[in-house]
Amino acid sequence: MENAKKNIVIAGAGFGGVTAALILDKAFYRSQELRDAYQLIIINNHHSHLYTAALYEIAAIPQGHHKLDYIKSSITIPLAAIFHETHVDWREREITSIDRDKKLLTFDNTEELHYEYLILALGSETSYFNIPGAKEHSFALKTFADGIKLRDRVQQLIESGDAEPLRIVIAGAGASGVEVAAEFENFICMLQKHQGKEAICKTEVMLVEATPEILPGFAPWIIEKAKKRLSHIGVQIKTGVAITAVEKDSVSLKDGTKLPFTVLVWAGGVQAASVLKTTGLA
Repeated sequence: MENAKKNIVIAGAGFGGVTAALILDKAFYRSQELRDAYQLIIINNHHSHLYTAALYEIAAIPQGHHKLDYIKSSITIPLAAIFHETHVDWREREITSIDRDKKLLTFDNTEELHYEYLILALGSETSYFNIPGAKEHSFALKTFADGIKLRDRVQQLIESGDAEPLRIVIAGAGASGVEVAAEFENFICMLQKHQGKEAICKTEVMLVEATPEILPGFAPWIIEKAKKRLSHIGVQIKTGVAITAVEKDSVSLKDGTKLPFTVLVWAGGVQAASVLKTTGLA
């Protein structure tokens, strides 16, 4: 049976969703009328808030240095801890559809939830721009599991010696792509030294960017400093050319050339959460 109170629902527990929930909680704390009339609910597809900006660091922590639980705790905060002793009811659910006319959310377990007010804070997801093979042959970096999966693959290749030299291509040279490139140049060199391969500490890391410059939208002086630093540590930069297709071990560029890779990291951009298509808003 539906709760007698009407629901104020926040979809998504990123920075926007958590902030909205805590602000509303203060209003609930001050108003008995609000508490009597509404229930405050936040829905998220995971039980923790994730600091996605630090995922590139997680992907560069060698296996065995720290337990996974410890690593995870460094970039996540359990929702139970955030909303402890608040008026916020958090629920771990995957939203599959939003019916604005009926004011109804449907979840992947077929459960439904009616709302009176809905705050959409679902964040973004990786966009592959309909490039053939991009999703199938690359590593994304949007979740904790993504970071660990990428780390494990790179470390496995180095320890097995199956790929020498190791070629890392990073699609997209925005902030995420640049951070991954810089971190991986050092991370891989460190792993090679642990394997007794100091003499071949020459991993090929390349940034590929469709726009004329790396870090689109940043101030020119920041771009120049970043380029100098990347060049100093050995990161190659290829700008002004778009990726048109991806195969198992190479990317095709708009100028007709192909770039071989051992590992492709996709940092090419994001798009609105797919579930928003069910609302007519995206």
